[in-house]
Amino acid sequence: MKVCAAKLDLSPDKGHNVSKAVEVVKAAAKAGAEIVSLPELFDLGPLIPSLPPEQIPRAAEKRRRAIARYLASIAEEIPGPTTQRIAKAARENGVCVVAGSICEREGNCFYNSCAVISSQGELVGVHRKTALAPAVLYLNERELLTPGKEVSAYDVGGAVIGVAICYEAFFPEIWKKLVDGGAEIVFCPNRMFGGIVEAGKWVLAARAFEYGVYVAASSVLERVGGRELSCLTAVAKPSTNPSNSLVLEAGSGEKLLFSEVDLDWLRELRRCEPSFESLEKLLSPPMGWLRLHAPAQLA
Repeated sequence: MKVCAAKLDLSPDKGHNVSKAVEVVKAAAKAGAEIVSLPELFDLGPLIPSLPPEQIPRAAEKRRRAIARYLASIAEEIPGPTTQRIAKAARENGVCVVAGSICEREGNCFYNSCAVISSQGELVGVHRKTALAPAVLYLNERELLTPGKEVSAYDVGGAVIGVAICYEAFFPEIWKKLVDGGAEIVFCPNRMFGGIVEAGKWVLAARAFEYGVYVAASSVLERVGGRELSCLTAVAKPSTNPSNSLVLEAGSGEKLLFSEVDLDWLRELRRCEPSFESLEKLLSPPMGWLRLHAPAQLA
């Protein structure tokens, strides 16, 4: 199975960004991808304003307020106009879409939500980001958004997938729920850029190693003073050596990052490698693996 993680160069215009997302779905499908992942809040555009670097810190608070107002103005229901356009592209091109995330409105609440859409254009599920990030330079999710309450895995035909949006990647409990639900590939739409990217790479590699899953991260290109910042668009695979887990990175510029995912190999790895068993199974009667191998004083 071929998957695609998109790194997109977006604009402040929502209509332009949604149209670009539709074109990405078409291009990924044409290149043979069976699942394509878009970035987090791809409807929003870049977070960093087009200002000289020395002016950015002074503009941060004003920028946070502006982004909060803009997110509220572009929020929509799911299903809604954006997800309907993505679903139409998915159906017409026969590709499953992990639709990054958009700002979802439900009543008086706003969510950072990822729609999972099948290759038939059906809405398989909606993941609402459960772990909202604290204030960063231009966005304070906790001031504007409501956290989701559930973490689920989705059967998209041929694979079971999960979604961990950006900050969620740092919480092992979320990954455990996804894997216990059967997830074989976890998609991580994100907005990581600059200094946090290196930590993000190691986290994704560690999660692939710890939980025996493929991980595909998609992101948005950000710039400061015309200079592109590093961002997290990468693919990690399960391995018995965590230093070998991170296998692909997108590099500079707008990119579609493609990777082959061998689910038969993954399932065999999980069957043969005891470290990928859940703790409950390892300790289950009549004598779990850990209990069998524990020192006498701990058994």
